[in-house]
Order: sequence, then C-alpha cells, then structure tokens
Amino acid sequence: MNTPAQEPWQESLKYRQWREAMTLHGNTVGEVKPLSLIHKPNGELLFALLDAEMAAPEGNPYPRVLMLRGAFVVVVTVITLQETGEEFLLLVRQRRVADGDALYEHPAGMCDASEDPLQVAVKELAEETGLHLPREAFVQMNDRLLFTSPGLLDEGGWFFYVRHTLPERELQALLGTTLGNAQEQEFIQLHLATPQETLRLSRNITTLAATWMYLNRS
Repeated sequence: MNTPAQEPWQESLKYRQWREAMTLHGNTVGEVKPLSLIHKPNGELLFALLDAEMAAPEGNPYPRVLMLRGAFVVVVTVITLQETGEEFLLLVRQRRVADGDALYEHPAGMCDASEDPLQVAVKELAEETGLHLPREAFVQMNDRLLFTSPGLLDEGGWFFYVRHTLPERELQALLGTTLGNAQEQEFIQLHLATPQETLRLSRNITTLAATWMYLNRS
C-alpha cells in the first residue's frame, strides 16, 4: 500500500492563512522553523509547533512559539420533536484526552484543508449525528473568527446552528447508534438536553460559548 506524501507545512492552508492574517494586521514575520509536525493519515498537515521570529506593528517581539491548528466549526443542533413540539439540543458525548472523561459537546470539527467552513459544518454534522441537512439549513452566528487560546494557538471557530424536526422513533434510532469517524479515533454517542441542561453538563468552553451565542442570537 502506498503511503500518501506528507503535505509541506509551508504550503498548508493553516500556515498560509496564519501568514496572511499576520500581514493583514501589520505584523512582520521573519524566520520560521518547525519544531514538531503531525500529519493526518491522508498526508494533510494536522498540527505544527513552530519557532517563529515575529514582531508587532509597534516593533514589540512576540513569544517565538506558535501552535498551528487552524479553524474549526461548531454546530448547535436544535431538534424539535414532531409529536410534542418540544425542543432539545442534540449533543455528542465522547471521551477526551484533556482528562479522560466523557464530555458533552456540540457537533464540531476542524476545517483542515477546506476554506469553506459551511461545507465542513455540513460534513461534520452528518458524520457525528447522522443528520444529512442541506447547506441552507445552517445559520452562521459569527462574522469573524473567535479564538480559543490566542497566546499560543491560531485556532479559531466558526459557529453555526441548525433547527430540525424529527419524529420520536427516528430520534431514538439515532440515539442508539455509535457515530463518528473511527479512522480519526471518534467514537460518539448522542445525548439530548435542553440549553440550560447543556450549560450545566458541558465542561467544554467552546460548547458553552456556542450555546450562549444561540440563546442570545438576534
């Protein structure tokens, strides 16, 4: 079996988007050296730890360490029960390496090599919940990237919500299945919760922020 060629880190979407953003905001970037690179099985760059010479427009240097992870999407998935009209959020439950606990989160995923967050949102919702919804069903809640840990990471999120009605029998069938992309070590169970229950259940700050954004949408 042929092993896919590894994507050069300098040519990756993650790196190009970061360099363009730094230039857009008036920064200068000098020598950049990789400290550690991790690629996906298909050869795409997944993470990059870089030693980068950087200076702000005011001339002040930045810390030299940068972790490239790229953009992600989050999809708040609102399910209305056909029989009763009750509304719930459809959450994914999976164990995370942060502490090994099973965390409650919204469906989400990394953009990796895709410049279209909406395309990624459609794909991730289908993979993680089994719901195949058209692009028109997705409503974007932010008009610029929102960063998770900007002192070290370039990671930023695009937040969407969808609203979908299901009969109870179809919903129960979804809740009884294991979903996710096993090749990427995703083993997901689904869980229903109200928005307020979600705020109590989740320890993922991105999930809490997305829930708050949905509850306070215009």
